[in-house]
Amino acid sequence: MFEFAIFPFLNQFRYFSSDSEIKLLPEAVFFNQAHFDAYQNFVEVLRVDFVTHGYQLLGVLFFFVPRFLWNDKPFGSGYQLSLDQGYAFNNISMPFIAEGYVNFGYLGFIIFSIFLAFCMKKIDSLYLIKANSINFNYCKGVFLCAAIFFMLRGDLMSSFSFLLAGIVAFKIAEKI
Repeated sequence: MFEFAIFPFLNQFRYFSSDSEIKLLPEAVFFNQAHFDAYQNFVEVLRVDFVTHGYQLLGVLFFFVPRFLWNDKPFGSGYQLSLDQGYAFNNISMPFIAEGYVNFGYLGFIIFSIFLAFCMKKIDSLYLIKANSINFNYCKGVFLCAAIFFMLRGDLMSSFSFLLAGIVAFKIAEKI
């Protein structure tokens, strides 16, 4: 319930100017705009029972394989949902938890949630808790925590490829 107050409040600062008026509570029109598209996409996934039995996850893990080598390579989940539903706009997000459902149904909720918790615990224990000061490992931990926001918004295929690129960049920088 907290997000229904804080996100509309913070949204005011996206277009803030000196003549803007800050309002503590959002106007009703805020909830009729596209601010909750990720939630809507998640609900749509449930409504149409969009489950691929792990096929989307293969596309995520093998994102680097070109489509001319893998003709039926899956698209990102948001893009695929937009194609299946005939949306005019197909660059839509897909929340991380919805990606779990897309891949493994209701069991995917649990699997993806446990995996996310495990990853966050590892990031915390390997990079953040052990850091006595702001060092290279601490910076890696901060990057990974920030990347989680991108991954949670989705879709998983694009966010995973960017996350992996960042990890590779850190590995290269570590060797220099």
